[in-house]
Amino acid sequence: MAVRIAFSRNDKMIGSWLIRWGISEGFFSLAPVSHFIAIFDEKLVFESNLERGVHFTDLLEFRKKNTIACSFRLKKELSLQEEEAIYQSLLKTVVGKPYDLSALLYLGWRVFLKKFFNKPLPEDNKFNWNDQFFCVETVCALNKELVEQVNIAIFPQLEADMIDPWLLCQKMKSNPNLEEISGGA
Repeated sequence: MAVRIAFSRNDKMIGSWLIRWGISEGFFSLAPVSHFIAIFDEKLVFESNLERGVHFTDLLEFRKKNTIACSFRLKKELSLQEEEAIYQSLLKTVVGKPYDLSALLYLGWRVFLKKFFNKPLPEDNKFNWNDQFFCVETVCALNKELVEQVNIAIFPQLEADMIDPWLLCQKMKSNPNLEEISGGA
């Protein structure tokens, strides 16, 4: 059993293109990712999106519309019991929660100000609601479960309110608990 941390994009959705443009370094460039997911046992994708909020979906269905551009595996192999405990806890605590549209819109506004006026991102998202999640906020829920269940942090002291998927992906590359899988796999 395995949990894989991954970052993806959807080349057919304007929202994905806008996110990738907004978070890229240059004015005429695109970041390679726009979305955070976690993959359980190479079968189930844990994510939050505008349409369905926080949910699990089939990996094969997810791949029909999305490209996984970057992914990481835990260096520690989880037992079936550990993975099941994490999965069950996510089901009880966050699956079914709505998408945090207000937090995403505020993040988008602040990214716009950064891109056009070089204003730094604030540390906190004023419009973040604890019972709603956009994609990078789900990493906090997963991180909490990994720390509690198996004492592994995928991102120590993570506060994902004002972090974009590409920056989060780059920061995970230096995490000693993770191993990058080339090409997204």
